[in-house]
Amino acid sequence: MCVPTNKPTLLFSRDALQAIDRDAVELFGVPSIVLMENAAIGAAKLIQAHCKDTISTITVVCGGGNNGGDGYGTARHLRNFGYDINILQLAKPNTTDTAINEHIALHMNIPITQWITGAICGDSLIIDAIFGTGLNRTVTGDYAEAINEINTSDSRCISLDIPSGLDCDDGIPQGCCVQAAETISFVGLKLGFKKEGASRFTGNVSVVDIGCPHCLLQTYGVVAT
Repeated sequence: MCVPTNKPTLLFSRDALQAIDRDAVELFGVPSIVLMENAAIGAAKLIQAHCKDTISTITVVCGGGNNGGDGYGTARHLRNFGYDINILQLAKPNTTDTAINEHIALHMNIPITQWITGAICGDSLIIDAIFGTGLNRTVTGDYAEAINEINTSDSRCISLDIPSGLDCDDGIPQGCCVQAAETISFVGLKLGFKKEGASRFTGNVSVVDIGCPHCLLQTYGVVAT
């Protein structure tokens, strides 16, 4: 049985986060789409609170995996808050939950366009939802080009869960990495966030609880030193 406790700040590795998601679904019966929805709602509320009336137009850049699904979900909640939303798609959804969130966004008439060179321009806020914590390869191709365009844009960028291209465990860019003004980290702080130099890419970090049983966090997290 899970009993809430007050514990020190915990850090989470890539393997730990995968285990938490797996156990939340398989042992506790929390549908994965519920975890994604909680992440999207939490991120959208934080973005609204932090940006208030300073922005009107938001571009969400989505990859094909679950981080992209977080992006689609966040986009539709921000649309409900009254923001002008555009989604740039770097890849078609490759998970069921991401495809569901893309489907909902389409039916809400949120513009979804395929990534092309020069697509990032003039928006007041960019939301990075390209890669999540599972990334374990060098970023190349359109992904690298998109990240470089985000970094050279005059627009402020907020990353969902982790700046795309940053290694979850060692905090080192995998070839290239989004330089975010803010990172909204789901579940908890990533192990790599505490590594030297990582703050250059994460910016300010906020944590959103996505509804995983907290005993799993205690089981898999390591205490920050």
